[in-house]
Amino acid sequence: MSTLNVSMPESMRKYIEEQAAEGEFTTSEYVRHLVRMDQERKTQERRAQMAQYLALCEQQIARGEIVTQDMDEMLAEFQAEYKARRKKRSKK
Repeated sequence: MSTLNVSMPESMRKYIEEQAAEGEFTTSEYVRHLVRMDQERKTQERRAQMAQYLALCEQQIARGEIVTQDMDEMLAEFQAEYKARRKKRSKK
């Protein structure tokens, strides 16, 4: 396992230590837990977005709105839209 040193305000360090103690974690375990939760959240977001995209595709096919598009183009479009939405959310 590798080591990562992180600089932060004293108040954040105290918060992490308090949360770790409440959950009977070490501070390292608590930070790893937070990272795993963030990874899971991002995975769930991607799955939800893909489900929305597939639902939209099904609706378009049902309406006869079939468009021929290269898979790489479609993926690039999807990723650009995803990044734009995340950027909007982070500004809020």
